[in-house]
Amino acid sequence: MTNHPILSETQGTVALLYAEEGAAVKEDDPILEIEIFKMMIRAVAPYDGILRLKVQLGEFVEDGQLIAVLET
Repeated sequence: MTNHPILSETQGTVALLYAEEGAAVKEDDPILEIEIFKMMIRAVAPYDGILRLKVQLGEFVEDGQLIAVLET
Protein backbone atom coordinates (compact mmCIF):
# COMPACT_ATOMS: atom_id res chain seq x y z
CA MET A 1 0.00 0.00 0.00
CA THR A 2 1.27 3.48 -0.89
CA ASN A 3 0.30 6.70 0.88
CA HIS A 4 -0.09 9.84 -1.22
CA PRO A 5 -0.27 13.18 0.63
CA ILE A 6 -2.84 15.75 -0.45
CA LEU A 7 -1.81 19.31 0.41
CA SER A 8 -3.90 22.46 0.63
CA GLU A 9 -3.47 24.78 -2.35
CA THR A 10 -4.39 27.81 -0.25
CA GLN A 11 -5.05 28.95 3.26
CA GLY A 12 -8.65 29.16 4.43
CA THR A 13 -11.38 27.33 6.28
CA VAL A 14 -12.54 23.80 5.51
CA ALA A 15 -16.10 24.65 4.49
CA LEU A 16 -17.40 21.41 2.98
CA LEU A 17 -16.50 17.73 3.14
CA TYR A 18 -17.53 15.61 0.15
CA ALA A 19 -16.12 12.34 1.47
CA GLU A 20 -15.88 10.80 4.94
CA GLU A 21 -12.86 9.28 6.66
CA GLY A 22 -12.16 5.83 5.18
CA ALA A 23 -14.24 6.40 2.05
CA ALA A 24 -13.20 4.80 -1.22
CA VAL A 25 -12.69 7.59 -3.75
CA LYS A 26 -11.94 7.59 -7.48
CA GLU A 27 -9.45 9.81 -9.27
CA ASP A 28 -10.80 13.38 -9.59
CA ASP A 29 -13.58 12.82 -7.01
CA PRO A 30 -14.01 15.93 -4.85
CA ILE A 31 -12.75 15.51 -1.29
CA LEU A 32 -13.34 18.88 0.36
CA GLU A 33 -13.62 22.61 -0.25
CA ILE A 34 -11.62 25.37 1.40
CA GLU A 35 -13.18 28.83 1.61
CA ILE A 36 -10.98 31.91 1.31
CA PHE A 37 -12.39 35.40 0.71
CA LYS A 38 -15.79 33.91 -0.24
CA MET A 39 -14.15 31.76 -2.94
CA MET A 40 -14.31 27.98 -2.73
CA ILE A 41 -11.20 25.97 -3.65
CA ARG A 42 -11.92 22.29 -4.26
CA ALA A 43 -9.45 19.53 -3.41
CA VAL A 44 -9.83 16.37 -5.49
CA ALA A 45 -8.41 12.86 -5.27
CA PRO A 46 -5.29 12.49 -7.44
CA TYR A 47 -5.74 8.68 -7.61
CA ASP A 48 -8.24 5.95 -6.74
CA GLY A 49 -7.87 4.94 -3.09
CA ILE A 50 -8.98 5.09 0.53
CA LEU A 51 -9.25 8.57 2.05
CA ARG A 52 -7.62 9.44 5.38
CA LEU A 53 -8.66 12.97 6.35
CA LYS A 54 -6.22 15.07 8.37
CA VAL A 55 -8.53 18.08 8.88
CA GLN A 56 -12.04 18.70 10.20
CA LEU A 57 -14.96 20.78 9.01
CA GLY A 58 -14.50 24.38 10.14
CA GLU A 59 -10.74 24.02 10.67
CA PHE A 60 -8.42 26.77 9.38
CA VAL A 61 -5.65 25.40 7.15
CA GLU A 62 -2.45 26.95 5.81
CA ASP A 63 -1.15 26.89 2.24
CA GLY A 64 0.72 23.59 1.76
CA GLN A 65 -0.73 21.96 4.88
CA LEU A 66 -1.43 18.21 4.78
CA ILE A 67 -5.21 17.90 4.51
CA ALA A 68 -5.55 14.21 3.63
CA VAL A 69 -3.68 11.06 2.72
CA LEU A 70 -4.83 8.74 -0.04
CA GLU A 71 -3.98 5.05 0.42
CA THR A 72 -3.61 3.26 -2.90
